[in-house]
Amino acid sequence: MVTPPLNVGNILTLALQIYRQRFWPYLWLSLQAHLWLLVPVYGWAKCSGLLGAIARLVVQQLRGITEPPQAAVAIGEKKMWHLFGAGMLYSVTATILLGLLALPMLVLTVPLGEMLTRTQAWANPWMTLGFVLWVLLVAAGGLFLWAWLICHLLLYPLPVVMEDEVTYDRSLARSWQLIQGSVLRVQLVMVLGILLLMPLQIPVQIVLNVLQTFLLVLASTVGLMAGMVVSMLTGGAEAVVGVVMVAPLALAFVIPPLLAGAVFAPFWQAVLAVIYHDACCCREGWGLVLPAVDA
Repeated sequence: MVTPPLNVGNILTLALQIYRQRFWPYLWLSLQAHLWLLVPVYGWAKCSGLLGAIARLVVQQLRGITEPPQAAVAIGEKKMWHLFGAGMLYSVTATILLGLLALPMLVLTVPLGEMLTRTQAWANPWMTLGFVLWVLLVAAGGLFLWAWLICHLLLYPLPVVMEDEVTYDRSLARSWQLIQGSVLRVQLVMVLGILLLMPLQIPVQIVLNVLQTFLLVLASTVGLMAGMVVSMLTGGAEAVVGVVMVAPLALAFVIPPLLAGAVFAPFWQAVLAVIYHDACCCREGWGLVLPAVDA
């Protein structure tokens, strides 16, 4: 018996329930992951490993397997370079696809615009309106096709962190295999997930705006004082003094977005984990109980 796939509402409801039930332990892991983003390369890989650990914990919970967070983190850290490499491949692939799709979009719009210019058709408001609508239609079609393609690859972290034989170079192909045939459902899940989070983002954003104001005042004071001290120690080296004064301000702008990302990242990891678990159940019989065979 093949397990029927979850519908969009069930996926989001299940992900939201897990997000609420495990909010604090997952938030702690997510905070660590996002703070590691401040460290180039190694920190980015570390972030990938910790976020992968969250996704793994969600999948294991859906499978009914109790796995300590420390064990999931250890596996995530073991696979962090594969997760980082898979993320780089995903980003490069998405960029290349966008560039490839931009070419036919330009071919369909630029020559028409040049023809309207040569014939002085811009004086007719209906021609101008028609051209604008055509550009919007072509852009919407191109972006939809791009989203359709990259949505096939969204699950790339899950096979890496869940399947021993999957490495970074096989992650995108594995994601494509799992999502194939249900990509429109995945696209709808992502769009509705964004809408679902909007009411939660408003109070979080208010708190972060207050925090950012406080950090800016604190950073300005600290930067000014540190700049004065460094100026006296270095004899007024402008470059060094400038870096010392600007660095706290830069952190004041960087920290609030990192905190916002840390708050909502576990939800998106839960969404991907539910989609991955559902795909494995439907396609590969996860959770399928076979009847006993008498000897």
